[in-house]
Amino acid sequence: MSSNSIIPKEQLTAYQRWELAAFEDINELAAGATPADAAQPLPPDSLPGAEPAQEEAAVEVEQPAQNIPYPTAEEMEALHQQAYQDAFGEGQKAGFEKGFEQGLSEGRQAAVNDVEQMTSVLAVLERANRDFESSMAEVVLDLALALTQQMLRQVLPVKNDILLPLIREALASLPQVNQHPRILVHPENGKVLRELLTADIAHFGLRIIDDHTIQPGGCKIEAGSSEIDATVESRWSRLLAALGRNGDWFEVS
Repeated sequence: MSSNSIIPKEQLTAYQRWELAAFEDINELAAGATPADAAQPLPPDSLPGAEPAQEEAAVEVEQPAQNIPYPTAEEMEALHQQAYQDAFGEGQKAGFEKGFEQGLSEGRQAAVNDVEQMTSVLAVLERANRDFESSMAEVVLDLALALTQQMLRQVLPVKNDILLPLIREALASLPQVNQHPRILVHPENGKVLRELLTADIAHFGLRIIDDHTIQPGGCKIEAGSSEIDATVESRWSRLLAALGRNGDWFEVS
């Protein structure tokens, strides 16, 4: 068959696929058919397994594809911007939360460090204050001792009766036995004491002895095996020892 025998699509009618029937059906058809029937083509619906031609044509006709419009450049750009903004927002939120937690942690640590530094500074200042107070106390004490010594050096030579309370207190502390106490004093003090202690001299049998080695304002009392050293040097040394100092009355302050 040449290409000129091809029937155009517009002239086609419904058709039916030919299928080989079973041998029993073919025999029955052949037995009952007449020559006229054999010359006539079988209707499409009479063959076994045949379906309506319209339905077959409907199956064979291809449905044209729907035209789906592609997004424009503006729509693509808008989608891109929206996706970018969404991603940026999520990233910004996550970054903010992470940064907030990190900043809070760093802030707390910085506060702890500041408190520790401030505590250290306060401790240093407190130690410095104590040292300053201690050093100032030492300075003030030294100054007070120096002033006291200078005052005593000026007062004792002229205040000849300054020993009277001290001598009476010392005599009262001595054992009450038959003994005659001896009082060694500077000659300037001895003159005054002999006048002021007239009654005590008679009562205790006191003897006032002048001794130039004893500084004015001081004395020594001897009674048997007992001795009271009330010299200015001894009393000054005991005062310095009580204040944690070492010194000598003869040292010029």
